[in-house]
Amino acid sequence: MQEFFQANAVSIILIGIGLFFVIMTYGAAYSSIKTDHYTSGVPFVGMIFLLVGGLLSTFKPLALICLIDPGPWMMIVSVIQEYRNNKRFYSYIEKNGFTSDKEYIENQILSVGVGGDNQELPYRTNYPYWLNRQRIIFAVIIDGAGDRYILLDKRKDGLVTIPFSEDRIETTAADSKGNTVILSFEIKTV
Repeated sequence: MQEFFQANAVSIILIGIGLFFVIMTYGAAYSSIKTDHYTSGVPFVGMIFLLVGGLLSTFKPLALICLIDPGPWMMIVSVIQEYRNNKRFYSYIEKNGFTSDKEYIENQILSVGVGGDNQELPYRTNYPYWLNRQRIIFAVIIDGAGDRYILLDKRKDGLVTIPFSEDRIETTAADSKGNTVILSFEIKTV
């Protein structure tokens, strides 16, 4: 037994560090769910330590323990969700006669307020935005006449268009827990 620990000392240390990072990532995910405030863990770091530690050990299948890191799995789920949401938004835009040209407006930003928390985003048209903390998805879209709208995912009600002819509007949406929150959208010149 002592020979095993001597031969695998570096591996054991790396696996211990990897487990620490994996536990931190799970703790951050739990905190995000519990507080409804997005908390980032350290995805992939634990996986790398576990993989290297397992491959350096005398028992190579130990490297498979790296699969307990939720980082790669969360990334796969996130990519699939983003693909599905983008497909829904672009399909809606196409079916309802809105222009599908994406445009980045350089001298303006889009300020989005959710319950006192403001986020400033680059102003793009026909581009789905995803507010991570509240899991609210929206886009600024333009119709054939050049009128501006907010395309908002209201979950139960589906995608809804809200006229956005002024530079500031307020509406309501449901956050990730189903609570109604007040959203404000404002176009600001930089």
